Amino acid sequence: MSEIKNQPGIIDAADRIAREIIRTPGFKEKVRLLLGSLDPASAPGLVQTLMWTDPEFFLSIIGAAPQLLNIGILGGKELLKQLEEVPPALLGGLLAEFVNRLDGEAVGSAVDRGLALYRNLKNLEGEPLQEALIAFGKRVGVGLAGDGGSSAEALLSVLQPLLQKWIAHLAKEAAQEGSETDQLISALAGTISEAVRANPGFIEHVYRPLTEAFLGAAGGNTK
Repeated sequence: MSEIKNQPGIIDAADRIAREIIRTPGFKEKVRLLLGSLDPASAPGLVQTLMWTDPEFFLSIIGAAPQLLNIGILGGKELLKQLEEVPPALLGGLLAEFVNRLDGEAVGSAVDRGLALYRNLKNLEGEPLQEALIAFGKRVGVGLAGDGGSSAEALLSVLQPLLQKWIAHLAKEAAQEGSETDQLISALAGTISEAVRANPGFIEHVYRPLTEAFLGAAGGNTK
């Protein structure tokens, strides 16, 4: 995929305008008032209005969605780069507050509906969506690798401490018979069993190395 062309457009114009108006105290006060008036619970109604009041207009928005997502992705990338300059103690508090204010239940519901939608699309002739996702994943890996680094190493450096805490929490929850985690593990066991039977190479190249790692960590026999 060719790189995104950096041609001046509406975002470039917004950047130049923002440089001027952010210096205006009145503008900043209005933005603060606007942010304080955000009502996330009204978002579903807005989506329904956009989709069904004028479906043709909505489809034109969907057509522009990749560019809108790229705006968020490139903007988010730069935001993360700039956040590296913020003192860790301050940044940690800000991020914790940010996460605490997210609607986790809505995220779970959105993921559930997204998976249902994916199931409806994955068996299309030629599997175009799966091919696109695989290619996208490879491009993400290139980006994670950074300046000649390893995407795996970058991920592991972040995931290792999180994984340790998550495993401890998961074990505690799964030990409670009938809990949501217990039910999820049981359901996953059945799903994984079917998937592994369809992909025998998984045992040799994924399951066995991970099992040896678990047994080694527990002081057991890895042979």
